[in-house]
Amino acid sequence: MSTNPEALLYYGFPIGEEMPDGIDYFDASQKWEEAHRPKEPDDRSDYRTPEWDEWRARLQEWKKSPEYVEVGWSGAENCECYYVHAYGLLISVEWGEQIEVNLASPGPEWDEQIRRFCESCGLEFNQPKWYLAARYF
Repeated sequence: MSTNPEALLYYGFPIGEEMPDGIDYFDASQKWEEAHRPKEPDDRSDYRTPEWDEWRARLQEWKKSPEYVEVGWSGAENCECYYVHAYGLLISVEWGEQIEVNLASPGPEWDEQIRRFCESCGLEFNQPKWYLAARYF
């Protein structure tokens, strides 16, 4: 039984319930992130150093940038619907929350990064728009 309803407002486009042959949405998102996020520090002996703290801060800023694109999902267990979106523009609220939303176009750099993501994993590109979706899990 699901227990966590969530409203999602995303900038991108839906890509359907079924994954095209040869494309794993979550692998595509992970590969994109690994190829484009800030480079991790070389020293992996201690993740509590100032160098790692600085990297984590850069990573959080990068996740707000147009370059962080991923495949997300809406729907519920056993009826997921997938979408490509600019993560930095994702707005979500849970039960009982309300927020003010500005739906202005974010600019061409966001569209370009979504297009590049689609090309990198073989998905058809569609002009991104604002979409409202629900998730229940």
